Amino acid sequence: MEKTLAEKYRNQVSDEELASEMERRWMDGDIDESKVPQERIDLMYKDIHRELTRHLRLGRWARWSGVAAAIVIPLCLLFSISNYTELHRQSEQELLISTAKGEQSTITLPDGTSVKLNETSSLNYSPGRFGDKKRGISFEGEGFFEVRKKDDCPFIIEADKMTVTVLGTTFNLISRQSESFNTLYLVEGSVELLSLLTGETVILSPNEEATLDKKTGKVSVAKAKDFERETSWIRKELVLRRMSLNEVLAILSRNYNIEFVCSKDVDTSELFTGTMPSDNLLSCAEILEYAFGVKIKLSDNTATISK
Repeated sequence: MEKTLAEKYRNQVSDEELASEMERRWMDGDIDESKVPQERIDLMYKDIHRELTRHLRLGRWARWSGVAAAIVIPLCLLFSISNYTELHRQSEQELLISTAKGEQSTITLPDGTSVKLNETSSLNYSPGRFGDKKRGISFEGEGFFEVRKKDDCPFIIEADKMTVTVLGTTFNLISRQSESFNTLYLVEGSVELLSLLTGETVILSPNEEATLDKKTGKVSVAKAKDFERETSWIRKELVLRRMSLNEVLAILSRNYNIEFVCSKDVDTSELFTGTMPSDNLLSCAEILEYAFGVKIKLSDNTATISK
């Protein structure tokens, strides 16, 4: 009977309507069930109901899966392309870190290298080109570098008129476009310095200082005279050795952006040796008053010195 019913309705009704009609006839029809155990009938009913439900769900899923695939796959592809393009664009962007007047900053690069920037300095690099084969940055100003050692992956600094190449080392670098010389003081390890004007290359050893004349491109190397002085800015200190008051005032004027005016009775040739803070003008004034026996009056961006 069920076979006849199925053939009759097969081409006339939907799968859902056919299943519903078969279930109704099974439950309410006049089929002779007397010779079939009730447990067997219940089991048959459950099997048929489970199979009908599974096929109906499968039929609906098959129909909808085609539509969903036509929509989702292009969207996923579009998202993947867009995401890749954005990541590539970001990797090519330059990251710039800079400090203002009177400001210092310490940064850690992706490879673990630490760079302490002095005031009015800048460092920039592209994350996409800073990897396992080459670590490259551009630099301007003054910085103290502690480069993480990485064999077969040089750390390269592009500066004004020069290139510095290292694997792992510690050094202080000064390269300002406003100054006539670049200076590199090596604390430990070794570095290779290349003059872009002449092609001259020098390799430094610890406690050596290289100076590049940016007019001629010539590089000179000498033993560093004063480690404490070379790196004093890191400790926010000004280390002064046998300098005249006039020279001391010139350094303070540049560091604090202030003008010093001395009365005629002040001897500006008198020498001074000592250390002053680079971030506290009032303390500097007190040191000068004690060392030279003068009086200093601070007003706005001017300091008047008198006996």
